[in-house]
Amino acid sequence: MNAKQTTADQVRSSIIRRPVSTAPSARAAETFHPVSPTTDPPRSDAPPQRTTVVYPAQMRLGLKSHAATRDTTVTELVRLAATDGLTDAAALAQSSRQFQGVNGRRSTVDLPADLHKTLKVTAAQYDTSVQALLLAAVHGAYPELSA
Repeated sequence: MNAKQTTADQVRSSIIRRPVSTAPSARAAETFHPVSPTTDPPRSDAPPQRTTVVYPAQMRLGLKSHAATRDTTVTELVRLAATDGLTDAAALAQSSRQFQGVNGRRSTVDLPADLHKTLKVTAAQYDTSVQALLLAAVHGAYPELSA
């Protein structure tokens, strides 16, 4: 066989970047063979996951005010509420029904990867959304903010 490359092969090899590390292969393997949350502990070094939440106007204003008086952030309040709410995932999912399709202002929160994954799994198990779970958790943790 002749090892001479055609012009098209030369152009292809100069343009197409081949992976030089095993990271792309590892990501692909994890995508098609996901890590089991029951057998593998969550990775603490995983980057936080950004989630968009649409808050009802009253809840958003209440969260901002509450965060300012406690010298913290809205994201931290939401993170704590979600963690507390997931102690009883079935009750949280049940109360999340009232928050599906809510109109309001968008905002983003950065959640730890393990919390985000737990919320996604819970949302899938109970046929709800991460958005509704977060709003229900905030409502449960800070009921005075929605009044």
